[in-house]
Amino acid sequence: MDKSKYHEMTKNLDNLIEERAFDGKQIYIFGHCEASECLINELRKRNIEPVSIFDNNKSKQGMYSHGVKICSPDSLNMQDSDDMVMLIVARAFDAMKDQLLNMAYRGRIIQLVRFVTYSEQTINCMSETEVCSIKETGNKLIEGFLRDMSCDEVILCPYNALGDVYYAMSYLPYFLKREKWENVLIAVTSEGCRKVAAMFGHEKIMTLDQDTMDLVTVASYLNNNDRVFTPHHDRPYFNTAWKMLGENGSTIEDIYRSKIFGLDQATKGYEPLVLKKYDNKDDIIVEGKTVILAPYAKSVILLPEEYWESIAEKYLAKGYCVLTNVMGEEKPIKGTKAFNALLDEMISAVEMAGAFIGIRSGLCDVIKTAKCRKTVIFPDCYYSSTDKKISEVFALDGWNQVMSRDVMAGRWTDAF
Repeated sequence: MDKSKYHEMTKNLDNLIEERAFDGKQIYIFGHCEASECLINELRKRNIEPVSIFDNNKSKQGMYSHGVKICSPDSLNMQDSDDMVMLIVARAFDAMKDQLLNMAYRGRIIQLVRFVTYSEQTINCMSETEVCSIKETGNKLIEGFLRDMSCDEVILCPYNALGDVYYAMSYLPYFLKREKWENVLIAVTSEGCRKVAAMFGHEKIMTLDQDTMDLVTVASYLNNNDRVFTPHHDRPYFNTAWKMLGENGSTIEDIYRSKIFGLDQATKGYEPLVLKKYDNKDDIIVEGKTVILAPYAKSVILLPEEYWESIAEKYLAKGYCVLTNVMGEEKPIKGTKAFNALLDEMISAVEMAGAFIGIRSGLCDVIKTAKCRKTVIFPDCYYSSTDKKISEVFALDGWNQVMSRDVMAGRWTDAF
């Protein structure tokens, strides 16, 4: 779950508790996804136990998520719904709310996290004037970007995720060659994503705020703008490529390669072209005898700190130097030293260190080609609203792949 959305969710939860909105009520969750699993944990931290999760996906019904049963919405007892509170953290809030109201649900429905409203349903509900405004405003912005940057076409990378941008850039050269696009602008939503695009040799890169990016992404789709390409599996929100994730063992990279870029599965992605050597000026890395831990990620459920401490202790006892990759206010794991390198230095840094152990994040994609011992830890949860586990969708070839439940149960076998 994105950190900004996570903080929004917890803030809204605390406000509701202060308002005593949950007093005497039965708490339910509508929509099982990664965010709802985070919500269960946060509710329990506040001594609130959800009764059950409702989900329309029949393959999930009857299963349990963190001990909470996933049920069909049809099992909801409407006679008692006055005493219920339905919490929603999935992005399809409008559709879920309409479904509940059509079922004669009478309880309170609370949206804990607000997502972009440019869904197919929302567009269909807009007036012609509103749609025309989006199309016109977005088109003017795109034309202005191209004019200001002296470019002919624009590639939109619409979400702040390093891995998404990495795979978009990795397979983009095939598209540019096929379409004969030679003077393109790359638009991203964060400095980290800009750096990833630059690693692939792109120089004309523009960083947009998320609202502007969402507007131009949807406008280009509605206008069928042939000077814009949006290589993403999930945006705009009426793109259905994400639904294919996990099918027949397909990973996120498979989807980018075959569904987004239309390439044969045997096609290999390009590797980063512009990389820097990590200078190790403070000798923080003991060459070949260092383990770099990466316990932080912005969009997944994190492993409790004590388990990272046990991993650090294990390798410290073996004589390794153990570092924690940190940014901003993130703290190093107890017993380790703080470490930070620029994204274009990370491959060099982990190769110098010799070993990397990290929670699944976009950083893993950035260093996927590094020649060292690499272990990725997957949270035991589902991807978005699909019935596929994170470990299926975001598998990495050539890595030692470990489930978080095995780490927490002490069943993890050393990667080295």
